[in-house]
Amino acid sequence: MRGLRLLVAALPLLAALPVGSLAAELVPPPNLPSPDSWEPRQTGVLNVLDKVSAQQATLTMHVGDTADFETLHITLSSCQARPATLPADSAARVAIVDANAGAPGFSGWILADEPAAAMLPSANYDVQLARCQ
Repeated sequence: MRGLRLLVAALPLLAALPVGSLAAELVPPPNLPSPDSWEPRQTGVLNVLDKVSAQQATLTMHVGDTADFETLHITLSSCQARPATLPADSAARVAIVDANAGAPGFSGWILADEPAAAMLPSANYDVQLARCQ
């Protein structure tokens, strides 16, 4: 009975405290990057496949470099990755030129986790970003 009287007596004191004030003082909020933030990286790893001959290659490129795979000329102009505090993903800005006459090219961003969102529209080749590092 005595414990109940103490609890009833303390209720006005507890009600006077602003909600969450003690928690805000004891535990500071974490310093997280915004969900749409990306961090620049210097190297990109691309997987390239010739769908006709089944030849494949892994190209490790520095930003600003151009690499060749069969008739493709691939230029990496930017590579970015998510911070470690967010789910892993990478994005690369590439320009792809096919030396075959009339073959389609591509210029834009490709994503490691969503390769079908933007890709080279080619019946012969597939280019996918593995990661930026």
